[in-house]
Amino acid sequence: MAAIPGPSTPLHFRLHSPATVRRILLFPFGNSNAPPNDTVSVYLDYANPKGAPDGWHACAQFALVISNPRDPTIYTVSRAYIASPSPPLLTPQPDAHHRFIAEECDWGFTRFSELRKLFNPQEGFSRPTIEDEAADVTVFVKVLKDPTGVLWHNFVK
Repeated sequence: MAAIPGPSTPLHFRLHSPATVRRILLFPFGNSNAPPNDTVSVYLDYANPKGAPDGWHACAQFALVISNPRDPTIYTVSRAYIASPSPPLLTPQPDAHHRFIAEECDWGFTRFSELRKLFNPQEGFSRPTIEDEAADVTVFVKVLKDPTGVLWHNFVK
């Protein structure tokens, strides 16, 4: 888990967890140069792509969560969207999946959540996700074996 400093705390534009194999990349004000920078961006990252053996890959399903450290029942979870044959055309899913390779070693959410939604109580809750300038960032990861070598492969190379 990594902590998110609050609005009065000086922030770096990119924070990362101390993990050595996988880490969480957190951009408290988003990672887009286009204003307004009113969203948090969060990614799962393979920490050492240059040290990976030739042809290395890892197929993973994951969910990123920002939660209130005093009450983990108050949280915001990543939402990946998949196409659906009937309306709505995009259906939210509570996890993402990606084939991590040295050339594409991070994956996540540019628009994870609007800052105002994290700092204000949401419907049905009396407390915000980020409270007293603190929050927990958690990732749940399931690494899948890929015996075929083509799971989520983009076949660009």
